[in-house]
Amino acid sequence: SEIKELAVKNYDLAYTNNCFTSISLANYAELLLYQGNYQKSIELYEQALKQNNELINAHYNLAIAYLNTKNYKLAIEEAEIANRIYDKNIQYKMDALLLCSDISFLDNQPLKAIGYLEQGLKYTEQDYRFFKKLNKICLSIGDTQKANINADKLFALFPTNPAATQIVMDNYLSTDKSDELILFFNRNIEKFSNKNEILGNLYFHFAYFYNS
Repeated sequence: SEIKELAVKNYDLAYTNNCFTSISLANYAELLLYQGNYQKSIELYEQALKQNNELINAHYNLAIAYLNTKNYKLAIEEAEIANRIYDKNIQYKMDALLLCSDISFLDNQPLKAIGYLEQGLKYTEQDYRFFKKLNKICLSIGDTQKANINADKLFALFPTNPAATQIVMDNYLSTDKSDELILFFNRNIEKFSNKNEILGNLYFHFAYFYNS
């Protein structure tokens, strides 16, 4: 957009003329990050953090930039720093743990990725994202028992919401575990046998699965 282009132009002018603070550098870096200019964003974040190592969100965003350049070693280092900084802000901490998990999984370390997710569940079991990722990762490594437990916990959070059922279906089907998906439906149909609205959600998606 024109506003973003103007912002980049002005930030770049200030940077060229050596007129910046750690905060303005971080703001410029964030703008470039979400424009996909990861290498320049990394350069600016590193400069900003040399001036102020406690900048809120800078380590987290720098981890994302490194992740997008596939520098998993530096990405996880920055994500772990963000995780520590966010100790007093649980929502931010949960986001940092999810990022740590994503980085580890992409770096072919699924067990480490699972560890970050399980750490997050110690703070709350109401964030569906953790069960979703645990279900998917466990399916990918063949741990169907743990995958099924997390699928059931995810569904139990929003048992009448079609989106929850769709997430579970997508995870099982994308990992070629249709047999386990059938067991998921049968298991939860039995569990919620006296809950008509929940059964409607389950039967609808079960029928959709068989007809697709």
